[in-house]
Amino acid sequence: MKLVNLFFYGLICIVCIYSQNYPAYASMERTNQNKKPVNNEKVFAYFEKGLQAEELGKLDEAIKYYELCLNESPEFSASYFNMAYVLSLQKKYRESISIYSKYIHLNSEDPFAYNNRGYAFEEIEKFQNAVEDYTKSIEIDPTKAFAYNNRGKVYSKLEQYDKALNDINKALSIWPDYGKAFFNRGNIYVFQNKIDDALSDFNTVIEIIPDFSTVYVNRADIFYKRGDYKKAFFDTLIAANNGIAEAQYNLGFLYKKGQGVMQNYFDAAKWFRKAAEQGYASSQHNLGLMYKQGDGVVQNFKEAAKWFRKASEQGFVISQNNLGYLYQNGLGVEKNYIEAVKWYRQAGEKGDGQSQNSLGVMYQYGQGVTQDYSKAAYWYRMAAEKGLNNAQHNFGLIYYFGQGVAQNYIEAENWFRKAAEQGNIDSQSNLGIIYQYGQGVIQNYTEAAKWYRQAAEKGHPQAQSNLGVLCYLGQGVPQSSSEAFKWYQKAANQNFVNAQLSLGYMYLKGDGVSKDTGEAKKWLVKAANKGNKKAAKLLLSLKND
Repeated sequence: MKLVNLFFYGLICIVCIYSQNYPAYASMERTNQNKKPVNNEKVFAYFEKGLQAEELGKLDEAIKYYELCLNESPEFSASYFNMAYVLSLQKKYRESISIYSKYIHLNSEDPFAYNNRGYAFEEIEKFQNAVEDYTKSIEIDPTKAFAYNNRGKVYSKLEQYDKALNDINKALSIWPDYGKAFFNRGNIYVFQNKIDDALSDFNTVIEIIPDFSTVYVNRADIFYKRGDYKKAFFDTLIAANNGIAEAQYNLGFLYKKGQGVMQNYFDAAKWFRKAAEQGYASSQHNLGLMYKQGDGVVQNFKEAAKWFRKASEQGFVISQNNLGYLYQNGLGVEKNYIEAVKWYRQAGEKGDGQSQNSLGVMYQYGQGVTQDYSKAAYWYRMAAEKGLNNAQHNFGLIYYFGQGVAQNYIEAENWFRKAAEQGNIDSQSNLGIIYQYGQGVIQNYTEAAKWYRQAAEKGHPQAQSNLGVLCYLGQGVPQSSSEAFKWYQKAANQNFVNAQLSLGYMYLKGDGVSKDTGEAKKWLVKAANKGNKKAAKLLLSLKND
């Protein structure tokens, strides 16, 4: 009698916990399955201690006692079942599968064991094995809703939606208030873009299991995509307050964007932190960004590096790029080009364009790696072909100067144009040079002026100076010394030496501006101090005069 009582005790605890959740780890109907007599007080004592440890959440200790049971009596199958259950709780699914298999060897007609092993297979993405086990569970006892529901969920993962719906509808015909089945069917409807049906099922889940937090996350996603941010916010808040990391991250996102709630970086950082401390990589990354930018927290590059590292170690690509950037620039960490390259490479090899471009920079300038223009060109090309305008610009420069590739102005113009059309002002300026001097294209001052102007109006000093030259000479634009003076002045105020020389010359001659020898000397001195020989020569002639 003692064995039966102990087994009842363990199974009652488990069925209370998992009555709505899958997998169904046990049922009171299983209590008569251990028919082999066991007359060993040690077995009973160890088993009872295992159950007690399990109830207290001391899972390693529970496993230890179940192992001691089996050392005393290898055919005491209840210990196999409970040990496999605990291993599954610990997410040690492969070990759990092995122990369930030993249990099934002793109890080959237990539908719960097949169901639970199927769940473990599902968690390691061996979906066909999971389907086979759920099917076996159904064959043994077709009256159990959980196996239909679980098999339907796997069919959904395999995108076999018709089979999935058939199984889940069967589960609901057996158990009309099966909340998890409504939840899984709702998810299938989302995949099928039957959003109203999905919303109806999620609403039903909340009526049946109001404390099932994940359904609030999924319903919030529907509201968010519909633009109903306020409803999305309230559903997300419920799940976040229940400790769901994904919801805490989403809540931080809503606060950061000011969607459904007043924008509040402080609250965004608070919720990102809650999810980050649970190991949620997206939140770790976003918390790192908050510290990097000083949004909602005091700017702290050391903290940024800490959270980027945590996300990076989980393979979060954007964090790897950011961590590389911090190492490259010595922000929050000691400058270390080797570490920068390491993180850029990890992200770049996964296809992150910004990291690929940064790797190109590191190889071009020999930072953390041996300088290698060919490898620089390789990484620039990878990023440029993804459409990143800074990489397209850099790749254009590689062709323009013939570094790591044969010099090719036509290719340079091609990549500069791609970047320029995306608003890259350096490429716009370079396109102006290419057209001004006819490099790889027919010389065209009008085109040169067009591209110079686009960059100049955004404050690019070289483009401003070069546009001044075209205005002064009347190439591609009407000749205008006053217009030339305007652009030279803008560039000179940004310490562009050629413009300072030209500005000094115009003041000296009174060309486009009133003659002013004092102003002329001021600008010529600035240019001469930067090593401009023409400016120094003009200054010398003024002194001799």
